[in-house]
Amino acid sequence: MTTTKTTVTIPAYFSQEELNSRQEKAKYNYISGHVRRSEFGSTFVLDSCFVFHDTTLESFVDGLVKLAINGQTRHTYSNIVTGVGYYSAHVYKTPSEQDDDLQVIMKDVEESYRSELAEEKQKQIETLTEQLLAAELNKEQKKEEDRLSKLRIKAQQEAQEFFKSVAESK
Repeated sequence: MTTTKTTVTIPAYFSQEELNSRQEKAKYNYISGHVRRSEFGSTFVLDSCFVFHDTTLESFVDGLVKLAINGQTRHTYSNIVTGVGYYSAHVYKTPSEQDDDLQVIMKDVEESYRSELAEEKQKQIETLTEQLLAAELNKEQKKEEDRLSKLRIKAQQEAQEFFKSVAESK
């Protein structure tokens, strides 16, 4: 039987600085974009934008102008995609839509962080429980071995005395 020794540590505690750091990273990824990886490959995602598309160049340009007048500009670092009867570009969502998205993202980041801490704590509790149980079982086993050893010695002494008394009676 192989025994792997797992060290129990005091689980991490909630840190406002860590939460702020995670939320800032999530906000940066939301605004600047990030690479989303999956088993099928990876794609660059701009969560702060939506894809505006149209079938003719004139209506596409007119649509971009209307969006720009409403304060929704085209994402400058993403390419305009063109094809036969297809034109598309990434356009920033309205500030209120972005604020709503960011509120949801900040809440999700906090919930994720708290659940991560809870999982870590639960893992440490389970590890410590197993270690304490193993220690108690070892104590009980040692007590039982000591008890059996004492009984064996006592039985051996009785057997020697029996044969000694049999030998003296002859």
